[in-house]
Amino acid sequence: MIGSIQHTVGAVDELFRSGVKVPKDLSIIGFGDETGFSWWGPGLTTIHLPIKEIAASCGLWFVRRLSSQPGDDGAYASVSPGTLIVRGSTAPPARVRQR
Repeated sequence: MIGSIQHTVGAVDELFRSGVKVPKDLSIIGFGDETGFSWWGPGLTTIHLPIKEIAASCGLWFVRRLSSQPGDDGAYASVSPGTLIVRGSTAPPARVRQR
């Protein structure tokens, strides 16, 4: 997740340096709801990840793995859906002029 936050920060920095107006020119959504994202400009719309649920799932997988027999490599699946946090970095697309 840290890599995702770093990529988001890099994209936001480049948009700012390039003079792109967010969300007028371009909407942007980040992945991983870093605390500072709510403070940035208009506020960055992000996907908030349920870290506690993901950590619990990893722990359960690890315990299961420790108690399994050699060769028992059955599949393990867990779904922890994220939540869209809408802030000011997204807007409906500008209307396209008709020719």
